[in-house]
Amino acid sequence: MKGFIAIAIEAAKHFTDQPLQQPLIILATADEESSMDGARALAEAGYPKARYAVIGEPTGLKPIHMHKGMMMEGIKITGKAGHSSDPSWAITHWKRCILCSAN
Repeated sequence: MKGFIAIAIEAAKHFTDQPLQQPLIILATADEESSMDGARALAEAGYPKARYAVIGEPTGLKPIHMHKGMMMEGIKITGKAGHSSDPSWAITHWKRCILCSAN
């Protein structure tokens, strides 16, 4: 995304001496890989008002007319507390993670 912002700003320089019928908005939001809080806050505030948008996500240079979506997974791992002096009776979260990832 950072590369796209630089390219967008550079491309916008070509319009600085031309009167535009509508404002040109270059917008960057935060937390799009996890919570989408940045975009959500803008949408709730009613901004930006735009007819078109170019989203700077990699698509192999093929235009698309959709959103890639998002999927989140979660896992809760519990264990049994122990001490490094006698780890044989402890069940650490690392052991559980290794067992979980092996399956």
